[in-house]
Amino acid sequence: MSELGQHLKAVREEKGITLEDLQTQTKIQKRYLVAIEEGNFSTLPGIFYARAFIKSYAESIGLDPEELFDQYEKELPNPQKESAELPSRRERSTTSAPIKPNRTRRSPLIPLMAGLLFLAVVAAAAWLVVSNFGNNQSEVIPPDEQNVVEGDFSGVGNEDEDENETDPSDSSDSQEEEEQNEEEEIIEDEAGTLTFTETQGNTAYYELDGEELKVDIIFNGDSYVDIRNSSGDIVYSAQTSSGEESFDYSEEESVLINLGSSSNVEVLINDELVEYELDIPHQKINIEFTAQ
Repeated sequence: MSELGQHLKAVREEKGITLEDLQTQTKIQKRYLVAIEEGNFSTLPGIFYARAFIKSYAESIGLDPEELFDQYEKELPNPQKESAELPSRRERSTTSAPIKPNRTRRSPLIPLMAGLLFLAVVAAAAWLVVSNFGNNQSEVIPPDEQNVVEGDFSGVGNEDEDENETDPSDSSDSQEEEEQNEEEEIIEDEAGTLTFTETQGNTAYYELDGEELKVDIIFNGDSYVDIRNSSGDIVYSAQTSSGEESFDYSEEESVLINLGSSSNVEVLINDELVEYELDIPHQKINIEFTAQ
């Protein structure tokens, strides 16, 4: 044990400071504190740390580190001696730096050859697929496996003959329809055609060509109605809310029907309902009749 270490230990024990307490104060591991007391400075992390650890130890137990360094100069490790023994920075970098092996450059032909080989393999595979597909398409189905359509075609071509054959009942039906149409035309000719021509004021004018002029008045509500002949004489006059009146004016050249409330009256000429051309309650209907 060195004199410096004995002195430090004696002062520490005198003040009742344990190594654990000193470790807590200085943050120096206990084994390094023991090495300082025993003078084993070689166990410390380095010679440069020895003086720093001793200084912290001395201050923790109340001693002046500078006085200790002067008094025990010979026992303290010499940092200059250690630095002289250490190799220079250039020597360390020269000796410690690993030698990097030279990388050999790859020839650009290798990737090119690999690409060409890949294209050749793809082309060969495509050729095999196309050739197999062509062989499969060229196979011919044997005659025994072909579909043969069998059936009775004796009736083919007879449809036109069936269409040309006429049923006697069809001709009789068509004849009856023609006769009925002729009768309807005769009835229509007798009734004549009622044609609207114009309106003047509250009067709507019509023309009727036919064999007769029949007028029907139907009351559906309270209204006044009068009828004048071609001479201007009133041949009918009534005011009522219900009822029906029928007249035959086939001998007249014209008739004038006066409606007091047209919405409550219906007028029929030869059984044909007259659609009012004027949308007013009081209106007149003038019919010019031409007998045929």
